[in-house]
Amino acid sequence: MLKTVFVVDDSITNLAMAEETLDEHYRVITMTSAVKMFSILEKITPDLILLDVAMPEMNGFEAIARLKSCGRYSDIPVMFLTALTDSYNESQGIELGAADFITKPFSPSLLLHRVKYHIDISELIRERAEWVDLADAAHSAKGDFLSFVSHEVRTPLNAIIDIAVTGKVSDDKDEKTQALSKIENATKQLLGIINEMLEAAKSKTNEINEK
Repeated sequence: MLKTVFVVDDSITNLAMAEETLDEHYRVITMTSAVKMFSILEKITPDLILLDVAMPEMNGFEAIARLKSCGRYSDIPVMFLTALTDSYNESQGIELGAADFITKPFSPSLLLHRVKYHIDISELIRERAEWVDLADAAHSAKGDFLSFVSHEVRTPLNAIIDIAVTGKVSDDKDEKTQALSKIENATKQLLGIINEMLEAAKSKTNEINEK
């Protein structure tokens, strides 16, 4: 599936040039203002945003500040594509959370390379976060499982041991028979608990693997 790139610039010429550069490799959606970008963001989440700085209504710095303050959009990599070349604007953009800063007129090959690089990096970070979540879930499940085993298995085992000791020291035949019967029942109970634990562990493993 093609990755989606938003290109936000109030210049139709710049939008056309960026789209021509990226269109073969990405799903490119262009818009002439950051205000329009936020309305589209409600329906489509891009994999990367190319953002001009000097725009009416809302400039690029205001737009990225709003993006990074919203949990829903904060992880989207933002690259500034602007004619502003002074170091102050570049450092301000980076401080606000921009992934990169490319000046116009831009080299098509450089733009394509940078876009691919930042989308790939973002994808790796997202995958790592998913694996960390799965590892946390597995660790939590292991803790729950061990706690369950500790309580549910020890109880019938202790009962079996107590009954066995009672039957062993008794000289009464009926009492020994009764002890063996209780041991049989407790053993069946323990087997049922173990089977339930194995099924629960299998179900949890399948659930984690499906994620």
